[in-house]
Amino acid sequence: MMNEVRSPFQNGPRTEITSGKDGKDIYNVHIAAKGPRMTKLADWLALGAAAATGIGAIYGATQLGEASAWQFGALALSPVPAYFLVKYSLYEAFKRHVRVVFTPDRFTVHGIFGPKVFDRNMPHKFTLYPHRLADREERKLAFRESQMRGRWWGRALKRYFSKSYNLSFEYMGQRNDMLTIYGENAALDILTGLNTRDELMDGQARNGRGHVLEPETEWSDQAGELTGSM
Repeated sequence: MMNEVRSPFQNGPRTEITSGKDGKDIYNVHIAAKGPRMTKLADWLALGAAAATGIGAIYGATQLGEASAWQFGALALSPVPAYFLVKYSLYEAFKRHVRVVFTPDRFTVHGIFGPKVFDRNMPHKFTLYPHRLADREERKLAFRESQMRGRWWGRALKRYFSKSYNLSFEYMGQRNDMLTIYGENAALDILTGLNTRDELMDGQARNGRGHVLEPETEWSDQAGELTGSM
């Protein structure tokens, strides 16, 4: 049994492939990611929902009178599913969306401020930068953790900015931020996906760089070559 060849588009971000008027592929790359501030807000709202559920459970227990143990147990545990349901629902709801369209000649970034078009033949690359508040947050939380060390409530505090990155592209030496992403793995997956699609488009553009998906796209027409049918 032959092993199935993995598609370069199998991993994220989600990519739609269409054809232009010249028959060449167009990559519509859809990026969705949550940022540190909205992640922190979602966590706090989830805690609030769990607390409200717990208060409601206590009140409900006082109204039950005589009830079975499983009913009291269900009320006691109800804050847990409420916390996770609110948390992950808000994670999805708070994601920001950016679309990047690759053609052989250009790439277009569709963000909250409208589309911006760039020439793919000019020097460019997609990259990640640490969040500008990462160092400040790390110093602040490290100090708080040192004060709590050895106490029964001492614990590692959750980092938000320290684990966030700005997804950017450098265009002719200038930095252009696209999206702030919480989570190193999520940021690396998106970065790898963008660079892979950019390289594949290089191959389709027949400019001697990148990778090709089909043998007929590997070689560009030479000067004076006849490409039409006779």
